[in-house]
Amino acid sequence: MWKMVLLDYRYHFKEGVKREAGKNGYFFYLYLLTFPLIFYRISFVYYASFIPMLLGLLLSRMYGGERNKTLFLCPLSREERIKYFKTGYGIRTLFPISCLWVTNIILMLAGKRERILGLLIGLVATAYILAVNMYCQPVKKKSVLVEETYHLPGSYEVWNVIIQIGGILTVGIMEFAALEGKEMIRSWEWGLLVIMAIGYLLLVLRMIQKYYEPVMEQTVDYEIKGWQRGWSEYEGNNQNPGNTGNL
Repeated sequence: MWKMVLLDYRYHFKEGVKREAGKNGYFFYLYLLTFPLIFYRISFVYYASFIPMLLGLLLSRMYGGERNKTLFLCPLSREERIKYFKTGYGIRTLFPISCLWVTNIILMLAGKRERILGLLIGLVATAYILAVNMYCQPVKKKSVLVEETYHLPGSYEVWNVIIQIGGILTVGIMEFAALEGKEMIRSWEWGLLVIMAIGYLLLVLRMIQKYYEPVMEQTVDYEIKGWQRGWSEYEGNNQNPGNTGNL
């Protein structure tokens, strides 16, 4: 399954980059440039945590919640589709998290980042990557027989925005504190940083607990459900000649 997912991702890589560059490119550029423009001298430290976060977000938009349409024509069982979803989630999170911790540990060992702050930043950034990659694209209704409107589960979109903004702000504040140096951070500020990190981790844990299963269900079954609902509506329209529906 890992090989299948990797081949699928490789096949759609150029298409995904092109789509995101045109659709959300401005956001990623802003993400990359904001902090270095303010604190240009330590931009490499900033990039050590924010580039893996940005990479996790980019992968979620390029591949999250979408499968190659040809896979729907293959005789994959529901269990295999679930395995495909979980494998893809693992790939999209494992790579940026590995990059994050490798660079983070190198900076801490080199004395470029205070170790407690490095640990807190690493945990928050890891939670951010795990949360944003639990992403599925909403299905928009094009035709009764092709797709049925099927929104993201519950208040998922609201949670996703809160998680993204919260993660960026939390890591940004911790990076700013790191600039001051360990000696300049007062006791109450340390307490506040720890509370922020724990609060964010609990928020992400709650989001994953609340939405992981619904997101997986939608990703695995949304086309099947769309066809089933579309066919039911089509039959209803045929029984009512005066109702032409959306065809």
